[in-house]
Amino acid sequence: SPYALALDLRGEAPPREQTRSMRRGTHLEQGVAAWWSEETGHAIVYPAGRYVVAADDAPLLATLDAYIPDASGQPAEIVEIKTVHFGASDEWGADGDTTGVPLHHQVQVQAQLALAGLARGHVVAYLGGDDLRSYPVTADKAFWAALRTAAIDFHTRVLAGWTPAPDAR
Repeated sequence: SPYALALDLRGEAPPREQTRSMRRGTHLEQGVAAWWSEETGHAIVYPAGRYVVAADDAPLLATLDAYIPDASGQPAEIVEIKTVHFGASDEWGADGDTTGVPLHHQVQVQAQLALAGLARGHVVAYLGGDDLRSYPVTADKAFWAALRTAAIDFHTRVLAGWTPAPDAR
């Protein structure tokens, strides 16, 4: 929530415990990435630690789950892995549908693409059983420009003392 993010930005947030869903994602992520790589034929790099990309001119950063490397081994396309709770599978579109990714994940991936300076990526969603879906994503400069402006504005206001309502979304 914006409230929790504001507390985090100011160093006032209580320690955050990992939920069962977060632990599920951590445990399954590498296996889902390997499965997708095998199914698509894309060689991927799964960083041993956090692969962080950041803006040089603003307080913005993102982490990459995995990436398809170029000839020199550097990221050419991002691969964002999601393990989807069974109750949320109806939020996802058909496999391959470029509009099938829920908005909150689109925001994350557009930030990753922009901060990494990349044009393409893939959201890979494991929805349980044998249901593995892949969504190609293309960088959207207009979407990123609006998102970047809103993020910088939020950051500036929070550090100046503003706090959103605890239930604000």
